[in-house]
Amino acid sequence: MEDQLSDEEREKLRLENEIRKIKLSLEKGAQFIEDPEMPSLPPEIENDFLNYIEQFESMHADSPKISVYDKAGKPSYKLLEDLDEDEISDELDNLLEILFENGIGIDTIHEVDDRELYRFIIEDLFIHEIYDMKLMKGMVTQFIYEDFYPDDEKDVKKCIATFFDNFFDKNEPTERYKYAIEDLDVKNKSVRDFRNAYDSFELNELEVNEVELDEEHMHAVVKLKIDFNAYLEGIHQPHHFSGECIVPMQFTPGGWELRSLVFPRVDK
Repeated sequence: MEDQLSDEEREKLRLENEIRKIKLSLEKGAQFIEDPEMPSLPPEIENDFLNYIEQFESMHADSPKISVYDKAGKPSYKLLEDLDEDEISDELDNLLEILFENGIGIDTIHEVDDRELYRFIIEDLFIHEIYDMKLMKGMVTQFIYEDFYPDDEKDVKKCIATFFDNFFDKNEPTERYKYAIEDLDVKNKSVRDFRNAYDSFELNELEVNEVELDEEHMHAVVKLKIDFNAYLEGIHQPHHFSGECIVPMQFTPGGWELRSLVFPRVDK
């Protein structure tokens, strides 16, 4: 399709896309977040994507509400108290398959016991109302267990683990760690400088000992123990860092974020 458009037509389509995105932002509250380090979508693909969003919004506005249980075709299921431990996993798998066949997906951020997930479906999700839309091919209405039962402490711990996994991975070209820490250019420039000073890292231990959350669950203080080796290019003997860190964190629209980070001193 790209070869069929002239540069002038492609630029015209790009401007049309920008106008449509502004309209969707003003009328529907849509947010279009672009990473300056990632290449832009071709205007033809972006145009198809915007068509998809507008069709979805139109379907959403014209649709009545229906319970998830009705949307799934009112499937038969066993009561939780009638299931022993040998049966629960198979019954859960069967229920998840029926839901997915009817355009309903369920996921979890953290590990959830099969019995609890089954209870969540039959007691909470089945009575939840959604718009009764005729979904486009390949579309699924996705539910997250933690949207109903949030666990901020687990979210904070996962953010910490993911941050350090990405921070110590020098082979990861997009440097994903930087999305989980505030203001690397100024406030936490030392964190980026520290990472750039070494050729590779080896994480030996990472243990979160305590998570203190404020009353609104918008800020947290994490106390952790960390032990790792840092290698300079061409030098086999590592610098060894081990000790405790106190990491202040905050909740943002994108999830939990580290406000600052100070590593323990290198062992003498």
